[in-house]
Amino acid sequence: MDDEAGRRRPSLVADRGGDRRDAWTLGARALTAAVAHTRGPEITLADVLELAECGDPGCLRVLVDAGRTVGRALSGICPVLDPKLVIIGGQLAAAGAPLLDGVREILARRLPPAVSQGVTIVAGSLGDRAEVLGAVALATRGTSAHLLAR
Repeated sequence: MDDEAGRRRPSLVADRGGDRRDAWTLGARALTAAVAHTRGPEITLADVLELAECGDPGCLRVLVDAGRTVGRALSGICPVLDPKLVIIGGQLAAAGAPLLDGVREILARRLPPAVSQGVTIVAGSLGDRAEVLGAVALATRGTSAHLLAR
């Protein structure tokens, strides 16, 4: 999506043909910037995730807060789409429990119990392959139906 000046603006949901990695790159920068004042400007997302895994309170807080942000976005979507499963994918999935707990906390607080208790939040395991494997699954499903119809 472009702003008024014609510059590319990142969004949480990419339009068709957009690059979702733009949105995550800015998210990774925000996460690392949040701990850079105590850990130095050269800290990477991998460093933040590793420190959180070792129990660093600042990094854990940043990941929980990021999960809460995702939870706020989902709290507007879940009542409409009524998903049974939400998969957090990409590099974000590597954040694990702190991020997922933040998402769950906000959904439990903002959604009626009938909606929030029916949604399972999990980390994806397919990584960068998720989109390609999803496309292959859709193509295979469509091809199989087409072949069986003849």
